[in-house]
Amino acid sequence: MQIINFGSINVDRTYRVKRFPMVGETIQTSAFFCGCGGKGLNQSIAARRAGASVIHAGAIGNGGKAMEEELQRNGVDTSRLIHVDSEQGHAVILVDDEGNNEIIIHQGSNGMIGEKEVREILQTIREPALVVLQNEIPCAHSIIDQAFDRGHIVVFNASPVDEEVLVSVDFSHIHWLLINEVEGNQLTGSSDPDTILRRLRQRVPKINIVLTLGTEGSVCQYGEEQFSCGSFEVPVVDTTGAGDAFTGYFLAGLAEGEHPRDAMIRASLAAGISVTRPGASSSVPQREEVEECLRNNTYPLRSRRKC
Repeated sequence: MQIINFGSINVDRTYRVKRFPMVGETIQTSAFFCGCGGKGLNQSIAARRAGASVIHAGAIGNGGKAMEEELQRNGVDTSRLIHVDSEQGHAVILVDDEGNNEIIIHQGSNGMIGEKEVREILQTIREPALVVLQNEIPCAHSIIDQAFDRGHIVVFNASPVDEEVLVSVDFSHIHWLLINEVEGNQLTGSSDPDTILRRLRQRVPKINIVLTLGTEGSVCQYGEEQFSCGSFEVPVVDTTGAGDAFTGYFLAGLAEGEHPRDAMIRASLAAGISVTRPGASSSVPQREEVEECLRNNTYPLRSRRKC
């Protein structure tokens, strides 16, 4: 099954710092680099490196040519990209000595996609597909509704959670919801993983959910099944984009028809490998590397969280 990703495309401006600054404080950086990012671009590249057929639907603005070329270099279909006269979206990323990050996003060209563009793009997709979106571009509710009405499988990575997600999105039109602990708390008011899953299923009984838990791994509610996967013990350099590596690999597994439990294991390892190197999309491993690490038990698997 093909994946079509309505996703953001950002220039990532990454600064290495010893620690994050306090309010009102000025600090020096130890390094700076500029790369390709955005949750959408990262997830498209991750899914493609995992072996899936991926179409990326997004907006290229002024200064974004390198982002389009990066998608193409990775084998992503860019024929549904639109070109707009607006500054390319970008992110300012701080990464500390522990590999943690803080991120600020400027929407820029990512905000130029509207309901008309979504309708025109979806009209070109003839066969049922996995339609994927995050919440870094506008009209998420319209993408979800239009894709659902056309018979596609809708996968929503509800990140970041904002008023549109809380008020406008029809969760009954979503087949798979992918969130982390912070987003789970924003959606349900709870920080307990079991409570998050239970409250979401009470709200939308048929929705499937993947909840990522950082070093505690991830847990999945798939129909009436609930199962978990631990995280892999790796040396941490930069956690930027780890969630996107997980999402892209998990999507590829779904597109291949894998059981979600198997897709989660490979996705967890891909995310783990990604944090051993700097960058977002550039840190995502190729499928061959993931498979080799699985075969060789390169990284130990931490105990799975109990469901």
